[in-house]
Amino acid sequence: MNPATCIDSPPPSLCSRVLIWTAGAVLVLLALGRSAGAAGVDPLPFAPALSGDSSGQMATTAGLSLRGADGRSWAYLTWSSDAPEFLRRAVVAVYRKEGGQDAPGNYSLVSLVSRSEEIPVIHAALQKAQSIGQDLALLDTVIQGAFAELAPAPSMSLEQKLQLILHSAGTRIEVAHTLQFLARSQPSIAAAAGQAFIADVPTGVPTTFELRVCDHIPRDAAVECTAVMARITVIGGGATILPAPGRPADVSWKSPRGDLNVRLIWSSPDALRAESLLQAGFNVYRVTLDYYARAFATRAPGPGDLARASASAPAAVKRVNRQAIYPDSQLNDREVEDIVRGLSLANEEQAPFFVIDDNDRFDAGGKKFTDGEQFWYYVVARDLLGREGIPSAPTLITLCGRRAPVPPASLRVEVINKSPAPSQPTDQFFQIRWGRNPTNSAAVPTDGYYVYRWNAPDEPTRPPRPDTPPVQPVKIVPAGARDALFYTAIDDNDQRPRLPDADQKTYWYTVRAYRQSPCRDVLLSGHSAPVPGVLRQFDGPGRGSGELLVFCAKPRVQFIAATEQTVAIRNPRVQELDLICDREAPDQSTAWVDYYLAAQDTPDETGANLSRDRFLGRAWFSVGASSTALQARIPRSGAKRVRIRCRAGNYQGEVSDVTDALLISQGTWSKFQVRFKSLYVPGAQVPLAECDHHSTRRPDTGRTQPIGFVLSYPPHGREHRLYASIDGGPLNLIARGTNVPSAGVTEQFSGFPANSANICFYYQNLDSQGQKGPLILLGCVQASGLQAPPTPQLSKPKAIVGPHGGTTFAQLDWFCPPQTVQRFRVYVSTANPSSLPASLSSSLYASDADRIDLIEGRSYRVYETGRVGANFGSATDPRFSLVADVSPGVAYTFRVQAVDSIGAVSRVSDAFDFQWSTKAPLPDAPIAWPARALPVVSASLPTPPPPGGRALPSLADAATAPVSFLTPECWSDPSGLHVGLLIGEIALPRSAFAIDLNTGAPSINGPVDPMDLVGTLFSEDPVHPRSTLPCVVYRYQESSTSFPDASGDVVQVSPLMQAIAYRITAPPNPVKTLFLDPFVDLRVVDVGGASVLRLYLRDTQPVVQEASYRYVVVRFTRAGEIEAVAHTPSLKIP
Repeated sequence: MNPATCIDSPPPSLCSRVLIWTAGAVLVLLALGRSAGAAGVDPLPFAPALSGDSSGQMATTAGLSLRGADGRSWAYLTWSSDAPEFLRRAVVAVYRKEGGQDAPGNYSLVSLVSRSEEIPVIHAALQKAQSIGQDLALLDTVIQGAFAELAPAPSMSLEQKLQLILHSAGTRIEVAHTLQFLARSQPSIAAAAGQAFIADVPTGVPTTFELRVCDHIPRDAAVECTAVMARITVIGGGATILPAPGRPADVSWKSPRGDLNVRLIWSSPDALRAESLLQAGFNVYRVTLDYYARAFATRAPGPGDLARASASAPAAVKRVNRQAIYPDSQLNDREVEDIVRGLSLANEEQAPFFVIDDNDRFDAGGKKFTDGEQFWYYVVARDLLGREGIPSAPTLITLCGRRAPVPPASLRVEVINKSPAPSQPTDQFFQIRWGRNPTNSAAVPTDGYYVYRWNAPDEPTRPPRPDTPPVQPVKIVPAGARDALFYTAIDDNDQRPRLPDADQKTYWYTVRAYRQSPCRDVLLSGHSAPVPGVLRQFDGPGRGSGELLVFCAKPRVQFIAATEQTVAIRNPRVQELDLICDREAPDQSTAWVDYYLAAQDTPDETGANLSRDRFLGRAWFSVGASSTALQARIPRSGAKRVRIRCRAGNYQGEVSDVTDALLISQGTWSKFQVRFKSLYVPGAQVPLAECDHHSTRRPDTGRTQPIGFVLSYPPHGREHRLYASIDGGPLNLIARGTNVPSAGVTEQFSGFPANSANICFYYQNLDSQGQKGPLILLGCVQASGLQAPPTPQLSKPKAIVGPHGGTTFAQLDWFCPPQTVQRFRVYVSTANPSSLPASLSSSLYASDADRIDLIEGRSYRVYETGRVGANFGSATDPRFSLVADVSPGVAYTFRVQAVDSIGAVSRVSDAFDFQWSTKAPLPDAPIAWPARALPVVSASLPTPPPPGGRALPSLADAATAPVSFLTPECWSDPSGLHVGLLIGEIALPRSAFAIDLNTGAPSINGPVDPMDLVGTLFSEDPVHPRSTLPCVVYRYQESSTSFPDASGDVVQVSPLMQAIAYRITAPPNPVKTLFLDPFVDLRVVDVGGASVLRLYLRDTQPVVQEASYRYVVVRFTRAGEIEAVAHTPSLKIP
């Protein structure tokens, strides 16, 4: 077939040429018509300008041939214009003749085509479009998305939606532009919009169409439509294949906006540009490597192959674009190459791209690409009917992640000392430490870190200079193991800061995280916040000094008098002494007094002087007592001088100095009474050298007393720090401050632990650069705790028999929180405590026979346990126990006392007596046990009238049940709503009942004993009924709809009621009976037209709304034995 030529040889720019499609031969003639302006005679005069526009208008026309699904051949003619007004108002008269343009014969009018908003016209156009294979369902989807702002209702028909769009295009320019754009690629829209004509043509022969333009619907088209717009010759059944575009080129961005997406451009070769009037955009396809290797590696895909592969294998071949792609410009191969070569991070946003593929990652159901994933990309041109031409050559493209890791955080710079090499001395280095970047699935992975050093904090953000090379990291640290929470790097390269040149110079460090991309790119995070570091020539301050001041408040003992008493000498070898110590009223902290016989000038029983002081005993002050006395006996001798020594101690473990009492006899010794006095000393802060302990709490006020410090600074010292170590534990900073040249530096410590402890204090100075001096020990102090040791709670001793029945033991159990206790003292008393064995138990240390303590007038021998948690008891369990050897028939008394680490003691526990007695033999004859009947249990008992009252309702009568839910009747009711058990009633005028305004108690006129009103709920003997009292009321909750899982536990709701409290007022006031019992309630009700006063026993416990309860009434005899039990019907609380 020869190429068509323009009629009468118009300029070449106005001509087109024949395009051949694989579906069959088709001849398309495209002609451009223009209004006046062409030189000479215009053989195709264009229609005059519409709406009076004399500037002229231009339209483009095109035609295609195709074979329908039914085998018929069709011609598709379309036209468009840049002037929306032309497309809206123009009428195109379509003429036709068989054969080519030179064939003989005349053109005959076959159709007048114009835009119409009539539903039948739109419907006919759509039917024509459907005959050439257009998908009207797809068209509906396209309209719904493209014209969403018009909000066409989904229930509207396709014709109605197009009618709305055509109508809006006449008034809204943006709708008109969208309509014209879609008409180019959607024949259905073009036909409905009056911009296309569809007709069937004979197969294999030419048919020529002539398009004439009218500005209105003509009555005679041959006369009125003379402006020929174009003549188009088509050959039925033929087709033209669009040439292949250029290979797609990757112009993806390097910035984070290019993360896992690809941007493409391509060229339009001259062959494709020549067919541009037949072209309606491009399609882009993405093909997996596997599918490409199987299908396209040896044979290039042909027209339509990619579309068919996308339909049959959508997971392997995917069309990237939903609608046709219309590039903003047409590029040639050289322009594409220049764009790719010149692409950089600085200008990537200015570079053009035609399509971006991100695999719809941000749409519903979308999935982002995998970093490093590769695909083959094709580009193929589309014709006006959406048919694809020859695909381009493929391009292999790698998808790259462009997101960098987040900047590292928690950066810290430290100065460390290390040796650069084994044979070199130590030097100072900067060590940089930072936290690990996030490693969760949502975070960008980090492959390592770059460490940078700067001279100023703003250097990382300064723009780089063209003449300066980029700053290189001083250290590269691979990420390594993912379980490392922190990373460190030491700046130890050759250009590192060194002393003395870098002395006191500030350097700044930043860290950037990097990720090695599969696309061979290193993705760097931003810089972390800069952190400074300073090297200093180490010359810290010297050794400071300080004094530690403690609060010393130990007791003091004063000798008062020694009185010789004339008494009969009972034992000529023994001298008796009454040793008495008084304590002042404010001094309740003194706990005990020790007495000694001084070795000075005192002979022993043999006449030789004592080698050491002899302990006479310890006397404990009873709680609240002002004095304590101890009777002592010493060997009688011929000496005229005897010295008695005394000391006192308090519960905080503080002990007084020893005070002497000199006894002088005139030669004949008799009984002496020696009196001392324990004085309370408020105390004051003194240097540690003058007192060996610190009194944490004042005994009189309980106020905490701090430990003081007076500090002296060494030369160059500018700051001080105080540390404390409690019982050998770690050093804790307790104070810090700066030097004040005009005043002394003092500090205080009051952070004492709850228990007594040995606290050591350390002092250190720093210079102006923060360099530390030596750490010196100021001293260690025994400080009493903020809390006294807890008093043990001793239980009654238990008798235990040995494994063979021949050994007797007493088991002592006590409860005491162990946290502040170091050991326990066990006090054991018998008729002669000195005769007790030294080892009474394997849990107790051996006791000195001279260690006898007097507690509340009784002498005890003192034993001690081992350390709690080490060899006695548990450091966490407050329960303690030991087994002591005891002798049968001996009366013992036991006490226990807690002792802490510095000797502070608790109060002594209560005393418990114990005596092992052999069991009496059991008699052979059985002992008769009196038979006793069980109490009567009933829920339905007759109720005879009580004395002087009315018969009470039966417990079994639910309608008149004696248990009621009472509501408050007056302001004096203290509990409001409650349940009451009817125990008595009497006929009484309502006027006789009142509330006493003085007491708020219910009252009735006249003297009445309330017990006379009490009836009975029980009737064992109808002839001799008994009152309901004394009784106790119980209740239990039943399962109900609201509470299906009630526990049924029985709860006592009243005390044992034996009588009712009341009072009768005396004249001259009116005589009334006041009911004062808080467990009784009174109500006046109408029964059968008469007023009745009812007496109720109150349920003292709260009830639950909508719960059901049953009550149990237990009556007792006067001897306290249960006599009868009765149950009430169920009561539901409203």
